[in-house]
Amino acid sequence: MKLFKYIAPERTGFYQNYVCKIPSNKYEQVLGKENLIDGFFPNLELVASTPGRLNDPFECKVDVKIDRKAYFRSMLEDPNSCIKYFHNNYDRKIKNKTDLKQFVRQLKKVSISKMFKIHCDAVENSNETLMAIVSFSIEPDNILMWSHYCKNHSGIVIEFDLPSSQEYEFKEVEYLETLPQRKLNHFKNSAYPTEAFYSKFNIWNYEKEVRMILKRPEHLDRNEIFKYKFSADSIKSIRFGALINDNLMNDIIHLCGEKYPHIRLLKMAVCNDKYALIERNI
Repeated sequence: MKLFKYIAPERTGFYQNYVCKIPSNKYEQVLGKENLIDGFFPNLELVASTPGRLNDPFECKVDVKIDRKAYFRSMLEDPNSCIKYFHNNYDRKIKNKTDLKQFVRQLKKVSISKMFKIHCDAVENSNETLMAIVSFSIEPDNILMWSHYCKNHSGIVIEFDLPSSQEYEFKEVEYLETLPQRKLNHFKNSAYPTEAFYSKFNIWNYEKEVRMILKRPEHLDRNEIFKYKFSADSIKSIRFGALINDNLMNDIIHLCGEKYPHIRLLKMAVCNDKYALIERNI
């Protein structure tokens, strides 16, 4: 599948040329720890983000309707599983049926919003929902994307040709007017149905986004950054922004010449007679 990744200059991996003469021991202070970790080069890795690390606070939000009676019934009909589930993911004090009954009594007294928060806390702490997302676009010449994600056309766009794999699946983002809905009637139900991982408010439709959805490795801590490594063969081209720093561009050109001569290199330019970008081979 042919996909394009927009990358800001500070996330290319060549920090020194982007920040211009700032000493290496000051990179983290200037760019932030996250940007240092996120460098694509030299290991050909991209961060696979959990919903909380994406740039839209509405990511993976769901309009959940809670059927309280069915929810409580599911807890009491399968008490052993329920005790284990909430003990592991919400409150270590829930150890037996007496504790469970007390927990259910407390839940029955709280509001829907409070109950939903308790449920979400348990779901988010379980391994079942530890999904991660790498975002791509189907276009390499989107002017808004170059501005928003490549720091005013000073970054790069990498073209991938990615095969099918059991490690991930691809989903085109569906742009909606309303939040995806989910009826919650069992304590093990996920607060994030599958469709929520590839739904966004339709104001974002200019991105023409495709998501690679991966399962986070279970050995990783919840707050530990997960990076997915791409094969060099999957990278087909690199487009340099119209306003990219010359040193940064030359470093990437040099790296590709040494290690990845198969990668096609192009330079974007601003068209003089219409709102468009044109690309030229380097």
